[in-house]
Amino acid sequence: MERCIHKYLYNFALSNNIISNFQSGFIKGDSTTNQLTYMYNDIVQALDEGTEVRAVFCDMSKAFDRVWHKGLLIKLKYIGIKVQPFNWFESYLSDRQQRVIIANTSSNWSHISAGVPQGFIFGPLLFLIYISDIVNDIHANIRLFADDTSLYIDEPTQASIALNTDLTKIVTWSNTWLVSFTYGIFTTISIPRGTNSNDYNVCCKVSQREF
Repeated sequence: MERCIHKYLYNFALSNNIISNFQSGFIKGDSTTNQLTYMYNDIVQALDEGTEVRAVFCDMSKAFDRVWHKGLLIKLKYIGIKVQPFNWFESYLSDRQQRVIIANTSSNWSHISAGVPQGFIFGPLLFLIYISDIVNDIHANIRLFADDTSLYIDEPTQASIALNTDLTKIVTWSNTWLVSFTYGIFTTISIPRGTNSNDYNVCCKVSQREF
């Protein structure tokens, strides 16, 4: 049954452009290689044109565990999931509990209000739907591979302002949907063109900052 639901939900999400074209994670026919190729091409093209590239790399903390059930249901309703399948998802996600068992000892049951159930066939798909709107109103180039988010821009005069504005939007989004990034650390990288036209990494600078 889960496989059947996954098939139709996946096709529905793709046909209605619910999953961003910038998302490569858990997408049939896509991969990290394709994403890296796109980014590499954009960066090299910018350097060939003599412009500096600045990038920020973000990683969500415990991404699948951060899928807020009420928020997910809001998004499923928003994208147009009809009443019967919506009620099925609502029933599946509601009143979930978990406990830990070690040897012959177990903890008390604890109610959980977030997290895609482990072993859930369409869990990754629900995660993609949940984070799909993170790309909205982002000025820089953005690439996603599941919970890994990359922002990069080749406009030196506006890069700092644009990236900081985009990061502010992403942080606002994360606060709204109860998602957090690993330790609040964002890795930034500046790639100016080197003096050697064939050497693009000679002046590469990498840093980390809290946001």
